[in-house]
Amino acid sequence: AARAGDEILIPYGARYYMIPKCEIWGPIAENISLRISGSISALDEIEAWPANGSKYISLLSIHYANGLQVNGGGMIEGNGHRWWWKFLFPPGLNTKRPMLIDFSHVQNLVIENLAFFNSPRFHIHVTEANTARISNLVILVDWQHQQHITRIARNTQIWQQQSTSSWLKKARAWLQIAFITNPFPMFPFNTDGVDVAGSDILVENLFVENWDDVVAIKPSKRIFSQSTELGPSAAKRAQAYSDWHWCTRNVIVRNVTSLFGG
Repeated sequence: AARAGDEILIPYGARYYMIPKCEIWGPIAENISLRISGSISALDEIEAWPANGSKYISLLSIHYANGLQVNGGGMIEGNGHRWWWKFLFPPGLNTKRPMLIDFSHVQNLVIENLAFFNSPRFHIHVTEANTARISNLVILVDWQHQQHITRIARNTQIWQQQSTSSWLKKARAWLQIAFITNPFPMFPFNTDGVDVAGSDILVENLFVENWDDVVAIKPSKRIFSQSTELGPSAAKRAQAYSDWHWCTRNVIVRNVTSLFGG
């Protein structure tokens, strides 16, 4: 087991293929650094992927940590293409697809200097964070392949059938969103860039192409997001309320540059 201050290294030039074994629940040793200078590639063997209740376990899933750092200049490849097909075509997926990073109840978190590609669902999901910096990231999705899947699904006979299937109803709703949103249609795969919730969070220096949410701010306070370049993407957005109260406040967004569509 890692001790306080340890560094876990994926060396430059190395590629590790991975399916997660479990979620890591802390508290874990403080000030652990995961330095990814090479690459981690998620295997797309859906049948072998572990699940926890209603969701598949995310590739890197850590809860209750202080001083965790994930950096190194390398990359994480999600290989989400097969997940996207399974999500949109019968019999569908009744379990939520995995994310690349899922951290919760973290303090003094740093995620920086990395590239993320083609997550099955969200790329980075951080909740219940107290003081975090997420910076200098590239997040790219093969949105043209997503568009291809969506077009095939829309033209498939299954969508013309009447059914009480909850999966089919949901998939139809997603497809409707994908094709009526103009001028830049979103695809129904929820491959968000960065989703955050907590307090005192800085998100900066991102380049994102995902045709979905770039930075989604969930219940939070004191969030500062700056210097983001967007390829084909949807937007930054903040969730202004929960079921019964206003819950997002003191959010600043600045220096956002769209390289696609103005």
